[in-house]
Amino acid sequence: VIEAITEDEKVKGALFKKLDGIVKKDALFASNTSGIMISSLSSYTTRGKNFVGMHWFNPPQVMKLVEVVRGPETTEEAIRAVVQISESAGKVPILVNDGPGFFTTRFLNSWLMESYRMFESGVAGIAEIDKMSKLAFGFPMGPFELSDFIGLDTMLHVAEYMYEETKRPDYAAPTLLKK
Repeated sequence: VIEAITEDEKVKGALFKKLDGIVKKDALFASNTSGIMISSLSSYTTRGKNFVGMHWFNPPQVMKLVEVVRGPETTEEAIRAVVQISESAGKVPILVNDGPGFFTTRFLNSWLMESYRMFESGVAGIAEIDKMSKLAFGFPMGPFELSDFIGLDTMLHVAEYMYEETKRPDYAAPTLLKK
């Protein structure tokens, strides 16, 4: 089962809890969460050994990476299954360990939140920040384009989650994102 619903721990947890009661006990659960800890999500189930993060990137038809996240109980067999599924979809799976935001969301959140703050302080306009991000770093989308694609509600959830889990001020949602 690969879950890809809204980036909200309670919503995802409720779904996993419900699925845990209906899906075969040996079935693998994979979450497309962009940063909610696998240890937290797997706690809604009885299958921590068969629970893994499988974080796809937007836009999925362009981005090759799948961040495979090992939870504290995840077995090597579960990891191998997700790696195989990812590769069969033409993706490049890279394994990381559990932690708030894993690798990519921690890195990306810093860039996104700083982009919002630079706009708020007048460093550059939205179009200019998007264009510079694409030209300077080779990103397929700028931070504001990506925010629109992901959804501002999801962006806010992620920023709030990252701040709560790490207490790092640079991860906190900027004023513009809260409006």
